[in-house]
Amino acid sequence: MPDHEQITRDQLAAIPDRLSKSILDAAIEYEAAETREAICARDADKLECLIQAVEYRHAGHQNVQNWIDTSRRSLRTPSPPASPTPPSTCPRSPGCRPAPDDHEIPVHGRLPAPLTHSAT
Repeated sequence: MPDHEQITRDQLAAIPDRLSKSILDAAIEYEAAETREAICARDADKLECLIQAVEYRHAGHQNVQNWIDTSRRSLRTPSPPASPTPPSTCPRSPGCRPAPDDHEIPVHGRLPAPLTHSAT
């Protein structure tokens, strides 16, 4: 197993000590995943991977479901309660609606497949 702290120290060796310490402290906090902020940051990284897996699936790649399932299971930040009725439109674009098969993972504007647009 790599020593993440030593790797970070090596990467920071050429910058001033004060800045290096600040970055190292943040990296140690992130790796420990004990604070709310660190857990949220780690989940953000996992969400990016999850979005990438969904994009690959929409591009036609096979065998990504395990990647999607593993990414979803690894999330630790609590999700907000589900809305009783999903929003009828996407706030980012008029006429933008989640596609029926991907309502569980909104991907706004990153792929043509997950979104449908009205002609109006």
